[in-house]
Amino acid sequence: MINIVKWLIFDGKLPYFLVIKKYLAYVSIFSLYVIIDPSTAEEFWEFGWNILIVILFSRPIASILPKLGILKKVVALRKELWIICGCFILAHGAWYALDDFGIIYAVLNDIFDYTSYLFWGFWWTIIMLPLLLTSNIYSVKLLWKYWKMLHKLTYGFFIFGAIHIDLIEGEIWHSLLIALLIILSVLSYKKVVLWK
Repeated sequence: MINIVKWLIFDGKLPYFLVIKKYLAYVSIFSLYVIIDPSTAEEFWEFGWNILIVILFSRPIASILPKLGILKKVVALRKELWIICGCFILAHGAWYALDDFGIIYAVLNDIFDYTSYLFWGFWWTIIMLPLLLTSNIYSVKLLWKYWKMLHKLTYGFFIFGAIHIDLIEGEIWHSLLIALLIILSVLSYKKVVLWK
């Protein structure tokens, strides 16, 4: 058992990794399930949000804790995970917009009211669309060096999402994740290694 943990966690030897990477691209199709069962709209944003946390935290943690080889595999799956994340969060937002046209009117009223959760949710979606549409190999080739600059918007997407969720739930722990991500990113940028 200890050898399996060492092999998986520390060496990062994930069985069938290429198969997992290939078929993860198809998971985003499940976001269409919200059409059949609208009650799943809540679960879609939550699942998408948790995937976003994994995407953003995996790279700095992998550089700070290089001994955990499994994190390198997670970093290698970031594109596929981003597509799933974007589709699931888009399914959540689209369902609320289509289910209740009154919410579109409310969003338009609150589009510049930064104290409203609708403001943050609207701009969260606006930031997400170009990221989702350019998460493919063709866009990488077409946009070349600008693709990476565009995808830095993922951090803005994370910030807007955290504030949107915190305003709805009346909590601050999602916003605290922003501070944690900044700390981890600074440590990673400074090439701090905590566990060699």
